[in-house]
Amino acid sequence: MIKRLWISCLCLLIGLWSAEAQDVVHSIKMLLLEDRFEEVILVTDTIAVADSIQDEIFYFRGRAYQALLSYDRAYHYYYFAAALDSNSISYRVAVGQMLAKLGRSREAIEVYEGLRADSLAGTQQLAELASLYSLRKDYKSSLEIYHHLLSYDSLNYFFLKQAGNCYEDLNQADSALNFFKSAFELNPADVYLTHHITNIYLKKQDLENAIYSMQKGFVYDTNNIDLLKLRGYIWLLTSQFEMAVWDLEKARAQDSNSVFIMKYLGLSYHEVKAFDEARETLRRAFLLDSTDAEIAFFLASSLRWSKHEEESIIYFNKSIELQQPDPDDLKKVYLQLAELYKVLHRFDEALESYDPAQVCDPEDNVIWFKIGQVYDHNLNQKKVAIEYYEKYLDKGPTGQQLFNTAEGKSSSLEQQVKERIDKLKEDLFFENQLE
Repeated sequence: MIKRLWISCLCLLIGLWSAEAQDVVHSIKMLLLEDRFEEVILVTDTIAVADSIQDEIFYFRGRAYQALLSYDRAYHYYYFAAALDSNSISYRVAVGQMLAKLGRSREAIEVYEGLRADSLAGTQQLAELASLYSLRKDYKSSLEIYHHLLSYDSLNYFFLKQAGNCYEDLNQADSALNFFKSAFELNPADVYLTHHITNIYLKKQDLENAIYSMQKGFVYDTNNIDLLKLRGYIWLLTSQFEMAVWDLEKARAQDSNSVFIMKYLGLSYHEVKAFDEARETLRRAFLLDSTDAEIAFFLASSLRWSKHEEESIIYFNKSIELQQPDPDDLKKVYLQLAELYKVLHRFDEALESYDPAQVCDPEDNVIWFKIGQVYDHNLNQKKVAIEYYEKYLDKGPTGQQLFNTAEGKSSSLEQQVKERIDKLKEDLFFENQLE
């Protein structure tokens, strides 16, 4: 292969040594068109050329190296070409493009801004400059360019879409929505737009429009994973759990390593009380993201209801460790832990869990009632039980109803607590323990 390459180059060189400058340029262009990039490099490295075409030779070498993905060398030769002819838009654009490829976006922006200042930047160059600004998260500069471009071409789908992206990154949801919708009218088959429009409606808590826009996307792609994820999530939000499971399972078939899919599929299984499926799905989700307190909590709950109580305790405690300081959420976890410890007959630990739950919500006097129940029914400490029952009553009525098994009907919790206190006091009297 290498031998044939050298023979081919030698034949070319023999012809080019005596050729006119423009014939040399033409021959090298033909090599580029035929994708004979190695030959371009060998020929341009060997042949002596007139100064008048030296810039073009550097440029051609740059193109050959770029085609071979050697961007550093390509930049090197483009730079020399531009240094020899600074009025060439092609050379300067090539320098900017290679800088961008090399991750040197700041320098690339300087090159494009130079073209802009010299009034040499066309639509394509301005669009590339806007993309570079977006890459550096300078969305305002990017938007300034897109608005300029749209003033000349208001129906350009790409510019509308990119402007929408910039506004979305700036958290300007209404502006993002307007640009995305304008782009969508021009290209309704772009599922990316459907996904982002739906997401914005979700953030605005406009479920009706979220569902409407999402369904438009399914017209063009019934198995799009992003739309399946979104629709599954919406079904979960609207308590249509079986439909959520259906869509999220279809999404999982395409990507079983998505935290989003595994988390919300697990939550959906939990809500339909398919605790075995919820447990294994959430276990996978937690493996993918062990910092999510909500995953830990629902995994613990799924473990509890699928009779894995000991392991459940581990994850309830993990959810407490991960929980942000939200008293309502922490209270729920502590109450779940307390109930779980009661199931396991670990009553001291149940009481230890009720205490922080009460700290999280001092106004919830039902917690005093639950503590009283532990002392009453589990630890047989009647005096202490009475103390907590009375603490419950001191806070005033809660309006809760509780089924009275003795009478076979529901009655107010307050009434049942009062009756229980009377019964405990009666027991203590006969036990000679009532003070």
